[in-house]
Amino acid sequence: MLVGRERETALVVEVLRSGGALVVHGEAGIGKTALLSTVPDALRAAGSPGEVDLPFAVLHQVTAPLLGSLDVLPGFQAESLRRALGMSAGPTTDLAVCAAAHALLVAVGQPVVVDDVQDVDPASRQVLLFAARRSGPAMFFATRGPALTGFPDLRLDGLSERAAAVLLPDASPATVRTLVEATGGNPLALQDFRHAPAALLRSLLAGESLASAYSSRFAALPESERETLAMTAATGRTRAPGVHIEPRHYLAAAESEPDPRRSRALRALAMSGPDEQLAGELEEDARTESTRGAIATAARVLLSAARLSTTPEARERRQTAAAHAAWKSGHPDLAREIGGDAALRGMIESTSGDQRTAFEMLSHGGNPWSLPMAVDAARHAGMLPEAAATARLLASIPGYDRLGSWLAAAVTGTLDDHGSNPWTVLAAAPSAIRDSGAHRWLLPMAISSHGTRPAAVREFGLTALDHMRRQGMLALIAPPLIWLAETEYRLGLWDESTDHAQEALRTAHDCAQPVQAADAHSLLARLASARGDTTTCKSAAAAALSATVGNRLASAQATRALATLALSQGDHAQAATRLSTLSIPNGPCAHPTVAHEAAADLTEALVRQGNPATPTTPRCAALLNMAPDHNFPLALDTPTPFERARTALLYGQWLRRSRRPTDARIPLTLAADLFTTLRATPWLTTTQTELRACGTPTPPQTPAGLTPQEQAIAHLAATGLTNRQIAARLHLSPRTIGYHLHKIYPKLGIKGRTDLHHCPL
Repeated sequence: MLVGRERETALVVEVLRSGGALVVHGEAGIGKTALLSTVPDALRAAGSPGEVDLPFAVLHQVTAPLLGSLDVLPGFQAESLRRALGMSAGPTTDLAVCAAAHALLVAVGQPVVVDDVQDVDPASRQVLLFAARRSGPAMFFATRGPALTGFPDLRLDGLSERAAAVLLPDASPATVRTLVEATGGNPLALQDFRHAPAALLRSLLAGESLASAYSSRFAALPESERETLAMTAATGRTRAPGVHIEPRHYLAAAESEPDPRRSRALRALAMSGPDEQLAGELEEDARTESTRGAIATAARVLLSAARLSTTPEARERRQTAAAHAAWKSGHPDLAREIGGDAALRGMIESTSGDQRTAFEMLSHGGNPWSLPMAVDAARHAGMLPEAAATARLLASIPGYDRLGSWLAAAVTGTLDDHGSNPWTVLAAAPSAIRDSGAHRWLLPMAISSHGTRPAAVREFGLTALDHMRRQGMLALIAPPLIWLAETEYRLGLWDESTDHAQEALRTAHDCAQPVQAADAHSLLARLASARGDTTTCKSAAAAALSATVGNRLASAQATRALATLALSQGDHAQAATRLSTLSIPNGPCAHPTVAHEAAADLTEALVRQGNPATPTTPRCAALLNMAPDHNFPLALDTPTPFERARTALLYGQWLRRSRRPTDARIPLTLAADLFTTLRATPWLTTTQTELRACGTPTPPQTPAGLTPQEQAIAHLAATGLTNRQIAARLHLSPRTIGYHLHKIYPKLGIKGRTDLHHCPL
């Protein structure tokens, strides 16, 4: 047990037991490395200043003991990892490397410890954080820098006098007290300065920093040892040859204090002026790194090439390429710092900045590649007139007339059947779109996901994501994932929608995309709201509402989720209050599209309180007692199961209150069936209460609590059909069938497929 670190050691043990990630941070010498040395059987690595520009250097350290075990991976994943680590020639992608490394760590199951994270090369950092955000073995990171966003963190502080006395058993209590006050309890400094001159201790007590104190001792060394230590700090070596001291005591000072010797060592590793030949070679290196999946490293190499360029044109071209590579690799802050043209800056803002700013940048210049993104930014900002006008501007560009017209119709909610089919949209796109790697998928989904053919959109979306994952478009995957999840929400495929929304959230975090993260949170809030999961709904909605990126669309959807939750709990006043904010001019949650979609909910909340409302939909009119026998059936004609079930419930309630219980049973039974399939528990409970009031007993539960869809899948699997065959019959994907089967087995108390024929289905 480490002295004075009992609580911290217990936390490490808990993470080892339960899995997940932990970031340990604190100043140099505070004991981060010592604490994580207690992790048994770990794969260990450490960042190094001298290797920060060497792609996958730290990943190589982590995986080096496992390279003989790559056969546990599928062939294509093993090959991706070999190519990234320079063991095999050929291209790969950043996403492929991330997925392969994560699969390898999961297969091996050993914990991972990465020290000096502040000096980890960007390519390895991206891979390791990707793995840490997903289920797998425990992962520990130690850093002198700030805590890593999105991970549990543990800050190490200095030792107490009691712990310091144990660490220094031969020191007097007075000496221990003085040392603790002077060093702040830093374990390394406690040992290093135990025999320090009284003057140095007095200066520490007076407020001098430990780094300055180490610098003073560093300056007192012989010049040859200072030179060697400076080179060691510059190149990242862990032990300085020919120096009769332990370098770790002085490296922090050598790195943090300006020193001409270290500066000379660093300048010796770089050119002192422009060199076009070297710039060209670096540019070629960047292309090579990109094919290895090290796009983050390619950005740094291109930036070096830009600095070495001899002409303004070459410098601007390489700098823009560096910014684009940084953005694609999920580093928007670096891309923003590097700079670029207006379109690139707009792309960066569209995922990580203010949506109004993104719109202004992307709509400038009439570029057909950036105008659709400008439309999306305007929609997120709640600027629908500007979004429609920008779509019409796209339609005015030769070759883009149909796409622009469809995009404008999508914004205004008037998309026809042709524009609602993404395959039709793709076929009508100009060759520049059809031949592109990303836009051929993104633009049709951006248009058709707002139309009337959600099943076609889902099929297209699954195909698109398969292609985009294989091509490693990590920074571009979150938007289509969200569109797909939204489509599945409309179709009532809520388990699949939840999976894709969670994947979008992980991807958005991986790529530092708070706009898309807010979108994912808002959808997860809606899913949790409909199923009565109050805790998850409120947590996800709070995350969406707290995002300071001008994403009014996410804020509005999160507000709607909270209102739906209130409606399901009978709190009509709260529901009305929340829904009313969707229409407040310039309000933080105002959004015309969401306000229109939630009009029926607002009407219901107002009517339940005895307040008047203006009918905007058939369901609204029926709630206001305007021809209910006509408008309720009209409102049932919707492709969205949840909205159809909600309407059927309201219709049944009206019929029962009108003393027509026999008629009421028909829509109430429909509502019960739909709510059961969706697992919309609070709404199902209300519906069952209405059915009992009509004299109809609650229908019996399916075996082991299976949903009707799960029962159908289990029955077909028991007959011997494969996942692909079941998927074809039920119009689902094979992956979805597999997902449901893994949920069915524990419900039935069986181990696998072969036991299904013994179960009563």
